[in-house]
Amino acid sequence: MEEKITRRNLIKKGIAAGVAVGAGTLIGTCTYKLLKTPDIADLYGHYPPAEKLKKLAINNANAIRPNVIIIYCDDLGYGDIGCYGNSVIRTPNIDSLAREGNKFTDFYACAAVCAPSRAGLLTGRYPFRTGVIGNPFPKNEPLGRKLARNFGMMLRGLGSMDLRDDVVARGLASEEVTIAEALKLAGYKTGMVGKWHLGDYSTQPEFNPLRHGFDFYYGVPHSNDMRPCPVYKNETKVIDNIHGEDQSFLTGTYTQEALQFLESCGNNPFFLYFAHTFPH
Repeated sequence: MEEKITRRNLIKKGIAAGVAVGAGTLIGTCTYKLLKTPDIADLYGHYPPAEKLKKLAINNANAIRPNVIIIYCDDLGYGDIGCYGNSVIRTPNIDSLAREGNKFTDFYACAAVCAPSRAGLLTGRYPFRTGVIGNPFPKNEPLGRKLARNFGMMLRGLGSMDLRDDVVARGLASEEVTIAEALKLAGYKTGMVGKWHLGDYSTQPEFNPLRHGFDFYYGVPHSNDMRPCPVYKNETKVIDNIHGEDQSFLTGTYTQEALQFLESCGNNPFFLYFAHTFPH
């Protein structure tokens, strides 16, 4: 039976053909982007090769060298601890540290996202200077998670979302000067315990904290909800993957490792960057 060609049928067929062609083009052009995690080629504001050495010059070698501990808890709010007004959750040890040391009442984060704020804390530089303007993800993350995450990048390419994954650095560049590097030059013993999230050193060793001024390290390369999430001590993997496990052991283990580092410093001044994974 011959189908009568009408204006309405012609329009319907034209729309169907257009949708089919558009879908095919979309799939073909976006498959590569879905499978590929973009990497940045040129970071913003890198120091020239000789500039890093100038930045590490000590102005006053005879200055007082107090011990420094930075406790950096993931997703812990300003008012969640006692020394900043919380009367419900008891934090006596942190409150004691606040009484014995200096308590800051005005401070600013350079970003509202995890990795950029950490890069800013360690370098004193804005995200667009370090190139860490978003969270780097595991290079060997499961395909399903990569596809789901990069779907948002595909929408960005179509103009539906404003995302900049194509210019997010894989981690903290070696040219950047960290506070650990500066203090180490001043005679400090430097240690880090906890969440790094400035490059997946399990696949790219150049991002390991030991390559950025720390003498000792124990922790995880990124957020505990990213996969795989191994635990490292210095540059040795000690746990393959904590994803799916009861991760509460991290808090106690971190504390033990931090105390052992402090005891190992003897009479030397020390700097400890204590970046707890929880309550994330």
